[in-house]
Amino acid sequence: MDHLVLGNFLIDKTEQKPLAKDSDWMKEFELD
Repeated sequence: MDHLVLGNFLIDKTEQKPLAKDSDWMKEFELD
């Protein structure tokens, strides 16, 4: 998803800053 509409706001993924503490969630959580 590249764009998200919340009410009157349009959020563009390309304008977001990367997360400071980004973790590898696939290694952190096991599958059901």
